[in-house]
Amino acid sequence: MRRGLSLGLVALAVLVVATNAASAERSKQALLRTQEIAGPVVAGEVLVQFRPHVSRADKSRVLAAQRSRVVGRSAFGIMIVKLPRDLSIASALKKFRADPAVAVAEPNQILRERFTPNDTFFSSEQWALENDGLTQHHFGDSTGGDAVTQRAGTADADVDAAAVWNVNQGDANTVIAVIDVGVEIDHPDLQANIWTNLDELANGLDDDGNGKVDDLNGWDFVDNEADPSPNDPQDDHGTFVAGVAAAVTNNATGVAGMCPQCKIMGLRVHTLAEWIQALAYAKDEGADVVNMSIGGYNYSRLERNAIAAGANSFLLVVAADNWSLDNDLPLEIRDSNGNALAYSPAYPGVYTLPNILHVAASNDQDEYGYATGCALNGGNKRDCAITNWGHDSVDVAAPGVDITGTLLGGGYQIRDGTSFAAPLAAGVAGLVKSRHPTYTPLQVRNMIMNSVDKPLALTKMYSPTLGAFSGVTGAFTRTSGRVNAAAALDGSTANATPRTDGNIDGAKVMPTSRVTGTVSYPADVNDVWAKKLYKGRRYRLTMNGKDGQDFDLFVWKPGTNEIFQNLATGTGSKLQAWKYTTTFGNVETYTFRARATGRFYFQVEAWLRRSGRYALRVARL
Repeated sequence: MRRGLSLGLVALAVLVVATNAASAERSKQALLRTQEIAGPVVAGEVLVQFRPHVSRADKSRVLAAQRSRVVGRSAFGIMIVKLPRDLSIASALKKFRADPAVAVAEPNQILRERFTPNDTFFSSEQWALENDGLTQHHFGDSTGGDAVTQRAGTADADVDAAAVWNVNQGDANTVIAVIDVGVEIDHPDLQANIWTNLDELANGLDDDGNGKVDDLNGWDFVDNEADPSPNDPQDDHGTFVAGVAAAVTNNATGVAGMCPQCKIMGLRVHTLAEWIQALAYAKDEGADVVNMSIGGYNYSRLERNAIAAGANSFLLVVAADNWSLDNDLPLEIRDSNGNALAYSPAYPGVYTLPNILHVAASNDQDEYGYATGCALNGGNKRDCAITNWGHDSVDVAAPGVDITGTLLGGGYQIRDGTSFAAPLAAGVAGLVKSRHPTYTPLQVRNMIMNSVDKPLALTKMYSPTLGAFSGVTGAFTRTSGRVNAAAALDGSTANATPRTDGNIDGAKVMPTSRVTGTVSYPADVNDVWAKKLYKGRRYRLTMNGKDGQDFDLFVWKPGTNEIFQNLATGTGSKLQAWKYTTTFGNVETYTFRARATGRFYFQVEAWLRRSGRYALRVARL
C-alpha cells in the first residue's frame, strides 16, 4: 500500500488531461490499457468462482488444466487459486474464462487506502462536528511541513453534531464495521466502543460456529486470527477511521466520535478476497453500517455481487478517493516520470447499488476539499485540491480536511482526505439507524441524502483536472450537498437516487434507429442508449456531435451492468469498442458484427468541460 506521499509529490504529479487537442486524445488513448490491470494484485494468484452445480470432478479438471491449486477460500464460493510460476495472471484469466464451468475469474487485487496527504497535524478543535467560524482556529502545514497561521472556518460549515447529540447519541446495538488495514481495539479512546460478539467466549473454541475461534471484537482476515489490530505500527489508517466514526465521547480524552454510543467492529484486510470475506462476516454478524476507506481501480463482478448480497443488511459508506479526479470519467494521474498513480472511476463507490453511500470531502469553508496548508502557503485551490467527485457517481460531501482522529498507541493526529469524510458520514448513518432501527439501508441512505445542506460554495470545483477552467460552476455530486446529521435523523425516505440515463441501469431504449440528445459537463457527462441487436448481423453506428466539441462513443456488450466496466484493464471487459478521433472531434463511426443476440448499450460521453447536442444512429448493413 502507498504511504507517506507528500503534497509535494501530489503537486508534481502530471495529470493526464491536456489542454491541447492532440495531447488530450493521446491521453485518452493511453487509458485503453488492453493488457494492464489497474493497481497492484497478489502475484501468482487469481480468484475463481465456478457456476452453480459444477461437480467437484469438473472443478478439479479445470484447475488441473491450468496446473493450478486452491490455496484458500473467500466467501460466496470464491476460490483463491495459486498459479504455476510460468503462467501469467493475464493468461490464466483468459483460460479460466474460456471454460464453461467457470462463472467468474479475476485477479486478487491488493486494496489500497484512500491515500490522504498529511498536510495538517496540529489542531485542538474538531470543526467538522461544530464550526462557529469565530473561536475555532486550526493549524495547517505547508507542503514542507512548516506551521502556518491559524485560520477559522465558516460558521455552520459542519455536520451539526452538537444539535444531533441533544437528541440522539447512537445506540450500543448499532454496529459500524470498519473494513481497513486494522483497528487498534485497545486504544483508550476506542476501547469502550469496540463491538463484542456476545455469542463467543475467550476459550479457544468456535462457540458460535462461524468458523472463527474467539472472534470477540472482529477478525483479522490477513493473518487469520482473532485480534483485528494492525501488526505494523505504520498501519494506523483504520484506527484513525474508527475514531472519526465512533470514538468514545465525553470522557475528557482525545476526540469525540460522530456516533458516540455506536459499536465498532474491526475487520483487517489487504486483498480483494479478504475484503469479500470481511463483508460477508459483517453481514452475518449484524453490522448495520460498513465503512470502506480503502479500495481499488478495477471493476470486480465478485466485489459488486458481494455488496449486492447485503442490500437488505448494511449500508456501505465509501470514500470517493483523493486525486481530484471525476469518477464519472475514465481519467488517470501520472507522476513526472510517467508512472501511473491513480485512476478514475474508483471502486467500489461507483457501483450503481442501492446500499452504497459514496462520499466526497468538504472543508471548513464548505468548499470541496483542498489541503489547507498548501493553500495558505502560496498555493491555489486548484493545485491543492484533493477530493474526487462525480455528478452521477458520488452522492454527498462530508468534512474531510483538517480532521482529527485516533492513532496507534493512544495518539492523535490531523489529516485530510475522503478516507475521513466517509467515516463521518458512516457515523451519521449510525445515528439514523439507531433512531430508526427497522429502517432498511436504502431508507437510511435516502434520509442522509435528502437532508443535506447545500452551501453555495459547493457549486464550484477547483481541480487541476479542469486546468484553466478550474472554478467552474456546476453540480458535482448527486445532491450537491454536505451531510447534516441533525437534519438526517428525520430526513425523508423518498428515493434520493432516481436512475439516470448516464448509467446502464437507467439506459434509454432507442425507439427508432436514430435518436438525439444532449450531454453537458459536469451534470450530464454520459448518455446511455440501449437497443436489441442480433447475432451475426452487421451494424454501423454513427454519432454526430456539436462542432468544436469532443464527444466519445462507447459500445458495450449485452450483460454489462456498469459503464466503464473493466474498461481496458484486461479483466473481462464488456467493451465492444471505444471510438474517438485524433483531434477534438464530433463525429464517430463504428462498424461491427454482433457476436450475440441481446441488448447492446451505446454511450455518448462529453469529455471534460464539453457540452452540446448529438445525433446517434444505428443502421443494419
